[in-house]
Formats: sequence, structure tokens, C-alpha cells
Amino acid sequence: MPNRLPARLRTLLLCFVLFSAIQCARQLDPNVVFSVPIARAHDPNPAEYIQIEEAGRVPYNLPLRPLIVGSDILVTDTARSLVRVYQGSSEEPEYLLGDLDPAEVGGEVEVLPLPAGVPGLMAVGPENQRIYIESRQPAATGPDRDASATPPVAPYQRPSHTGSYLNYQPSMILRLNDDYELIGKLGLEGYDSDRPFPQIFRLHAHADDMVSVLHTMPGSDERVLSIYSGGRLRHRLRGSEVYVPTAEDRQRHHVEVEDIAPGLDASFVISSIAIRNRQDYGLVARVLLRTSLSENGQTTEIYRNDDPERVFASTRPDGGFVLMTGEEDGSQVLFRLFGPEGEYVKNLLVSYPGLLGSWRETFVTLDEKFFSTRLFLGRFELYEWK
Repeated sequence: MPNRLPARLRTLLLCFVLFSAIQCARQLDPNVVFSVPIARAHDPNPAEYIQIEEAGRVPYNLPLRPLIVGSDILVTDTARSLVRVYQGSSEEPEYLLGDLDPAEVGGEVEVLPLPAGVPGLMAVGPENQRIYIESRQPAATGPDRDASATPPVAPYQRPSHTGSYLNYQPSMILRLNDDYELIGKLGLEGYDSDRPFPQIFRLHAHADDMVSVLHTMPGSDERVLSIYSGGRLRHRLRGSEVYVPTAEDRQRHHVEVEDIAPGLDASFVISSIAIRNRQDYGLVARVLLRTSLSENGQTTEIYRNDDPERVFASTRPDGGFVLMTGEEDGSQVLFRLFGPEGEYVKNLLVSYPGLLGSWRETFVTLDEKFFSTRLFLGRFELYEWK
């Protein structure tokens, strides 16, 4: 076997490659989609502001990724266990979705009821007719937990989101119509299931009332992608079925299924597999596999690279995929776009203007749109990069 490059030389080479890629990238411009004021101290009126809290000047209970539904913007208010619905460029919500007494808002905003739970990920189908909201369930009581041992906690005090870290709890998925009315729930086995998802990593909606969920199963941390159609389980793809390590891999390497993402039409999925040294956990290779969800269910390797900074971000509508690499100082994100067979297509560059620490999360949707959230000058903002 050829000798591996010294670590320092390897790092310099990777930096040179990244620098060259950035020079060849088309730079995207930020466009404000949404901007509303926030409150940093508890405000007793939920209609006023999105509630943000701080510990040691570090904000937490931040909204997750906003959801665009036609001309409406849905934003989670995790501190209050609500979803806020804004129309157009309005800074005041049109509706509040949640387990909330209308008297608490004094009639200022219409309250549409949802079962108790902390909202998490959200998704909407291409027709904007079905909306799906993860609802993290209150901690269960049982023989190992005395409900009287801990006093009830107000919604705004429930820990759920700190920076980019989620305090995962079992979740159901709420199914809403385009009037934001609850029409059903989705559990582990479908619409008729009361079994929650232990942990949810991805939630996507597709045409014809199809929804895909990347989650764990009870008693396991293995990642599983389940696709439901009309409320019935259509496919369930386990990480252990996607990639079967060789005997050498089992002996010398740690193999981890990092991510499984569906295509926009849910006809295929792409899985990201990390193969790491057992000694130092260094990346040996990151492998991307495409699995067809047609009758043959064939799985094919479409990409392999040993650069630990190239992270799988999303599938593309044409069957390709997107990789993302962040600059060490947090000033830029480079997106590499590839075609269905793993062929390189182009590079896109996001460069954050202004105060770097104000930018929170940058993400790609299945229809290949690029967004960032920002917390800046007392406002929560959503930007689209074009």
C-alpha cells in the first residue's frame, strides 16, 4: 500500500484544494425573506414576540428552520411551544398554532388549537395542501418517574433547543390542512399508530400526501428512513441494510451511516456513510450510495472522498446531490453540486456579510434552494441565497 501523506502536508493540500474550489465558485447573494422582532426576556403575552432566552449571553430556545407555505411563513416558538404563522412581510403573526388559551393573547391573534407538544421540524408538500409539524411529546410518567416529583413547567421554560443542539424527545407528526387545521397524526407505523418516533433527524413532504421521516427505532440509535403514502408505510430503509461492511471494515474501521435523504419525488434516496479509523476516529472515506425505491431496490455507490470537510447536505431534484464545506473561521460555506452519477456540476459560494456570529444555520432544501437564518439587532431573519 502507498504511504499516507504526513498530516501537515495533507492539511495544506486540502486547504489548497478548498481555496481553488472557492476561486471557481459562483457567489450567491443574500435576499431577506422574513424578518421579525424577538424578545430576550420572558414576555407574558405570546402574541408580541418570538421568545428567545440567553444563558451566559448564549441564545437558546431558538426557532428551527422556518417553513414557507405559499405567501405564509411558519416559525416555531419553541420557548412557548407554539408555531407562529406570518403572512407576507407582516411583523405580527396572523395565527398562533398550539395548546394555548385564546384569553392569553387577549384576542389580538387568532389561536388555532394543536395538541400539547414542543414544535420541531416542519414540512409542506409541493401543492401547499398538507403541512407536517413534528411535535415533541411531554416527558412520559410511569413506574420509573413520579409525576408529582417534578412540578409542572411552563411552556416557555421547557428546554428544547440550545444553539444547534436539540434535546430530543419522542415525537408524533401532526398533519394539517391548508387552513392550519389538525386533520390527523402520523406515528411510527402510520396514521393509525400511537407509537411515537424516538428521535427525528429529517422530515420532508412530497406530492400526493407522501411524507418521509429519518428517525431512530425504539431501543436503537440506528438511523432509519420511513416513507409514508396516504398514511401507510410504503418503504422503510435501515442504515444497516444500505451498507454492509466487509470483514476488513469491521476489523479495522468504524462504519457509521451519517445521513439518509430522499429525492424530491421520493423515488430514490442517497445515504452518506463515514468509514473511520478505530484508533483515532479519523475519516478514511465518506461514501455516498443511491438506492432506487422502485421494485428492484438497487443500491449503487456514486461518490467516494476522503476529505472530512465535505459533508453531505441534500439530494438534488435531478437525482444528484449537494456537498457543503464551511470555512474554519465561519465566514463562508462552499456548496459543491454533483449530478446523478456523481459527476461534478458546479460550485456555489455563500459569504456571510456583517457580524459573523449573527448567522445561525445554513441549509439546502430538496428543491435546491439555499437558506440561512440570522439573529441580528433584536430580530430573527430568514435569507435566501440566489
